[in-house]
Amino acid sequence: MITPKEKIIGGIVFTLVLLITLYFWINPKDYVTKIISNMVKEQQEQIMKEYEEKVKQYDKDLKDLKSKVQQSDEKINKLNKKIKGLEVEVDENKKPETIDEMRDRFRKLGYPPIN
Repeated sequence: MITPKEKIIGGIVFTLVLLITLYFWINPKDYVTKIISNMVKEQQEQIMKEYEEKVKQYDKDLKDLKSKVQQSDEKINKLNKKIKGLEVEVDENKKPETIDEMRDRFRKLGYPPIN
């Protein structure tokens, strides 16, 4: 049989279970919502930090690439000027009229005359 001591312990346990159940019934998801909102805030902060770091790196890379493009454009402009100068020289180039003129041209090109 059940002794009075067991009845008292059973009543206390039942009362505790009832109080805990009532507490969670009154505040059903408050503790879960807080935990989830804290986790979301932490994730959001971490994602924003990583995003800002990536944006800084991309900005740095963009500046580097822009400077390289500018240097390349300057080189292209210099080469285009050289090409135009050479085109003018080619257009102005005439056949040599004398043998001495032909020998001078060969010397300029690095071919010494045989005779």
